Amino acid sequence: MSNESPSNAFRSGPPREVEANEIEIGLHPLPPRPSGEEDGGPRRIPGPILLWGDSGRNLFWIEEDDDEEEVPMIWLPETEDERQAAFKLFDKASNFMDSPEVDEDDPTWPARSPRRFLSTSSDPPDLRTLTASEDRLDESSGPIGSAPRTESRETSDVDAALAERASELIARGYVEIVPLEKQIVAAFPPARVDGDPGYWSRVESWERVRDLIARLVPKLSGYVPPDPAGSIAAFESEWQFPIPPSYKAFLRVFGPGDARECFFTLFPAGGPWKESIVTKTKQIRVASESMDFVSQEHARLEPLTRMIFFCSDFAGNQFGWDPDEPTDEEAGEFAILERPRGRHYLERTASSFPEFFLESLLQDARKILDRSPHPTFHPNPPDSA
Repeated sequence: MSNESPSNAFRSGPPREVEANEIEIGLHPLPPRPSGEEDGGPRRIPGPILLWGDSGRNLFWIEEDDDEEEVPMIWLPETEDERQAAFKLFDKASNFMDSPEVDEDDPTWPARSPRRFLSTSSDPPDLRTLTASEDRLDESSGPIGSAPRTESRETSDVDAALAERASELIARGYVEIVPLEKQIVAAFPPARVDGDPGYWSRVESWERVRDLIARLVPKLSGYVPPDPAGSIAAFESEWQFPIPPSYKAFLRVFGPGDARECFFTLFPAGGPWKESIVTKTKQIRVASESMDFVSQEHARLEPLTRMIFFCSDFAGNQFGWDPDEPTDEEAGEFAILERPRGRHYLERTASSFPEFFLESLLQDARKILDRSPHPTFHPNPPDSA
């Protein structure tokens, strides 16, 4: 969606204090509300801010007005300085926003999360929000900056009704507000490229993923990690395990670091980092020496004695390859198992590293976090270890 318009009222405005989830995050040049009715206090944003649009720097959020009503707002920056200011607000506010709560009783969530459509042909722009439940479609409508009104209708096929109404709005000139995270994961190549088992062993394949993620993590642009070739060769020689070619190529592009913000940490083969595949694998194997694998308590943990661990998460769960379970000989992949912290069993997480990184981590395919895509990666250079 292009923002270039002489009547764009949603460009940057005077700097205002902003509260994100009741936390003060400083001055930001948000566009003024169309009503012009503001008491001069902080702009209060209780929920997530979405990046969207062709530039990936348009913003959408819902804020509390002076009457404590929740009203939708947008920011349509036109210049590079404005786009940087918009991203700064998104980046700052994201540190203080809670993830959506998981509804364990709704296996479709968040596939049925609200879909939003914007028309700039009216002044102020009109927003339509479609929310589908099991047997009902809700449509909220109203101008940006005002509390919406909602109409509901029951339907026997809510997915068909949602698709039909979305098509009608698009035909009328509305543009869907698709969050940048969803744009990015939709552009990911598949974890297994038919007819090309070596796809993920090539650096350029991971560079494509890096360039997509860099739209959310700008510091990835131009980042060059330390060459891992020496530490990989040393590891493979000592441990007699061939690190999957996909992970070797990944380390050459991304290096070790944290995926999905700080939820998952991916280790280097070795080198000047406090944690590595070597240190983590030794730690877990030493701990397994006291286990009696004949007993019922530890019988399912026997693979720990041979596994190679390359990742851990914020909760202390560990992830590693099982050398005894190759999954794709052409691609050099092995099954990836999880050792849940404090549990006496292992769970199969993925059949390859690309599946693990692109689907299990960045898209939460296993539905253990908030079930929404969060395609970020922050590299850990040696001097930050």
